[in-house]
Amino acid sequence: IADPPWAYGNYTEAVHGAAASAMTVMSDQDIGAIPVAEWAAPDCLLLCWATWPKLADGAAHSVLLSWGFRPKTIIPWIKTRPSTGDIARGVGFWSMGCSEALVIATRGKVSPKLGRGHLGLMEGESRQFWAPRGAKHSKKPPEIHAWAENWPGPYL
Repeated sequence: IADPPWAYGNYTEAVHGAAASAMTVMSDQDIGAIPVAEWAAPDCLLLCWATWPKLADGAAHSVLLSWGFRPKTIIPWIKTRPSTGDIARGVGFWSMGCSEALVIATRGKVSPKLGRGHLGLMEGESRQFWAPRGAKHSKKPPEIHAWAENWPGPYL
């Protein structure tokens, strides 16, 4: 599971500060230079968090390719308020950022396994994957880790 510290240098520092105030951000090129391809197994599943602007500008795709992975699909994480379950609207330029993308990517021989459960549009579920937004910036839903750990390791 990867959660790159995406930077948004084309926006004002005041808006860019949401991520930068919580973590050290990196350029798309620096994220792509992380030697994930060296660390990961030849046959490997990658779950990579990306924001919608990083998908729209192609940065997330470029990073995955530089790491040696091919994107397969994307599912949304709809951020909700833990106290009410309502959608938690965030910052945005063209829309209010109330979701984040989880890109499922592979390299080598990896395929979906029956009986491992599904992410995204759940069987018998009428909505996409929803989970409460964490109080800490960039904290992701623990359900993703639980799902990933149903796959055989090793893990990175």
